[in-house]
Amino acid sequence: VGLEWVLLQWVLPSAVKLLASHMDAAAPLLQPDSGHCPLATGGRLRGRGTCKFQCSLSLFAWVAFLVYVVTGLFAWMGARILRDPCDPTALVKNFAFTGFSLHPKYPMAVCLDGSPGRYYFRKGWGSGSSKWVFYFEGYNYCGDPLECAARTPYWYGSTWADPEYDAPHKQIQPWAPWQFNPSCVQNPLMYNWNHVLVRYCDGGYFSGDRDEPIVVSHKLDHGEEVQRKLFFRGRHITESTIQDLLETRGLSAATDIVMSGCSSGGANIIAHLDYLRTLLPASARVVGFADSGFYLDVEDSDAPKRFLVDALGQNGTHMLNQRCLENYTGAEQKCLMGVIAAGYVATPLYLWQSRYDSNQEYECWNNRQCFLDYGKNITFWINATVLSKPSNGAFIDSCTRHCPSGM
Repeated sequence: VGLEWVLLQWVLPSAVKLLASHMDAAAPLLQPDSGHCPLATGGRLRGRGTCKFQCSLSLFAWVAFLVYVVTGLFAWMGARILRDPCDPTALVKNFAFTGFSLHPKYPMAVCLDGSPGRYYFRKGWGSGSSKWVFYFEGYNYCGDPLECAARTPYWYGSTWADPEYDAPHKQIQPWAPWQFNPSCVQNPLMYNWNHVLVRYCDGGYFSGDRDEPIVVSHKLDHGEEVQRKLFFRGRHITESTIQDLLETRGLSAATDIVMSGCSSGGANIIAHLDYLRTLLPASARVVGFADSGFYLDVEDSDAPKRFLVDALGQNGTHMLNQRCLENYTGAEQKCLMGVIAAGYVATPLYLWQSRYDSNQEYECWNNRQCFLDYGKNITFWINATVLSKPSNGAFIDSCTRHCPSGM
């Protein structure tokens, strides 16, 4: 893009000015008594007809040269632009995502039920070939062993039923992340980037870190009691996914990376963004984009989130901000809450957050004034934490929604 700007802003105007100056120099030819022929060889008068002919011929050569330069310039620019044609009716050739299992290469990277961790990938092309956008799925979290066991038969606790292709758009989540939209009209920035969807099947904000599974007795929907092994390995899924992409998919050559997620995926981005940055190429520009992941510190969620960081629970403290952990010793779960974690994030962070997030309205139930006050609190704390740093940004809307599916 820089070369096109230089050519359009400097080279082309300079060529036009040069031609204009020679046309001004040829103006004496229009005077009947002029004996000057500035464009003729030696500038000597060898007959008015000859002079006019030579000046006209030289002027024609300059015009032809300029036309040649301009035509070549636009042909070259057109060739560059056509590498990434913006045809709103066309789709990327390889539109489908391909699923990649983390087993057997990364045996520790497993879901709650022991099924292999998994990610889905669609290769970028053209101007987006070195740019990446990650999307970390979201779907709440489990605040005790029984809640975790209840997740294991479903996509948010297992990958056994995962398909090989098109998972982000059909079988896994009810909404397709807009970051993956291949339309250059609807998604002009990231339509041709490398797209990565990381499956959320650990129930612990992608951060669980226990080597050995636990066994829990769990009643099925029809009343039968069964024993289940539960694996808390979200950290291994996160690290193994990035490592595999670095080694096999070209992430090591990335120039721009957006780490995004919604709901629990967005909370994961806020709480773990600085750690995720350490796993990525040092030369790449990395930013976080969290949608509907900015949660306030409320009493109802304090105890369940304690399970996520407790050594007897998910033990998910390794990826949290170390400065935050030092300030909240004994209450490490606070560093999972957006209102607290955001104040410690050093990596550039952008939020898309509703002040009336439908996933947080349970705090007020049907109390309208409480709901309005809650929205004011979210707005205040985003300004106080995220927007207090010039490298960050936020878009705060007033829709009663949670993630794009709630719009």
